[in-house]
Amino acid sequence: MNDLVPLNKRGVRGVGYTAGGIGIMVLSAFTGNFLLALIAGGATFVVGAAIGASKDKADRNVGLGVMGAGILAAVTGLRHVPILGIFSGLAGSLLGVAGIGLLGYGIYNIVKFVKGLKSKS
Repeated sequence: MNDLVPLNKRGVRGVGYTAGGIGIMVLSAFTGNFLLALIAGGATFVVGAAIGASKDKADRNVGLGVMGAGILAAVTGLRHVPILGIFSGLAGSLLGVAGIGLLGYGIYNIVKFVKGLKSKS
């Protein structure tokens, strides 16, 4: 039964990364509106700070990543500010790449999890 523990971790990791990738893609949908981008980015930052308050190192790392996504989302709302608008495009691109990357890595882990389950049976 102990040989299933790493397999279960891979399955949970796969679902978590997939949900995170979808969440970042939804978050990037708010980047067109200044107020919505700031609200969504701020809320995401607060959620990341709450996750980062955990004693588990893996949770703290996830919290830092979520806080970073919140900052990027808030910066994308600054596209109409003359000097800061330059960073808006870069932040939007980074947000999109992060969402696609997390989604891909999550799907990869889910596929490995399913293959592992099939090999155990």
